[in-house]
Amino acid sequence: MKIYKQINAVMNDLGAIAKDRKNTHQGYAFRGIEDFYNSIHPELSAKGVFIVTQVIDKVSETHQKGDKTSFRVMLNVNHKFYADDGSFVEVITSGEGVDTSDKATSKAMSMAMKYAFIQTFSIPTTDISDPERDSPSVDSTNPKEEKPQAANGAKPVVKSLAPVKTEQKTESADGVYRVTFGNFLGKTLDQIGEKTAKSYAQHLTSDATKRKTDLGPNELEFIKQVREKFKSVTG
Repeated sequence: MKIYKQINAVMNDLGAIAKDRKNTHQGYAFRGIEDFYNSIHPELSAKGVFIVTQVIDKVSETHQKGDKTSFRVMLNVNHKFYADDGSFVEVITSGEGVDTSDKATSKAMSMAMKYAFIQTFSIPTTDISDPERDSPSVDSTNPKEEKPQAANGAKPVVKSLAPVKTEQKTESADGVYRVTFGNFLGKTLDQIGEKTAKSYAQHLTSDATKRKTDLGPNELEFIKQVREKFKSVTG
């Protein structure tokens, strides 16, 4: 297929991408999605390669601490790199974004695209952190405790963390299960239909096996609900 040759041609002409940006919130240097687009676009255009993306899974969370609200979005995105003969390769990557306004989804999309570029073209880079220079952290409902390290034998000061309210809806007010991710977000199993629900459950299981990754809690809950409602599903 022509796409294999074109991918190799892009790799041959694409150099390293410098880590010239700095995250102002956490203080580390990184390569932004703009740097990847600016470097890769000329090579893709010259080689006749274009990209089609599709979000295949989405999980959204709202975190509240005092009067501060933050939004967290986690995506699985399918990227298809096409050549002009119709041949393509696809890369599925995950992205996560946190924001206090409306940019959590775009940050997650940027992260997923960034890693699709890195993994497809083996771009020389050591950056595996956030895609944006400003990425506020999310307080966990059950923060992991770490023993503080004292310096010069001084006694460490331990501060207690107040619990944080986390909202992630899986049921409606009437107690009916609703899907919390993907293209069926917010729908009940009755709305999806038995055939489609079973097929999607099988797809999730097969895809996780293919990628050698564990299913997430939302995916496991979906498969459990399908199994209980329709009595049979592989996985």
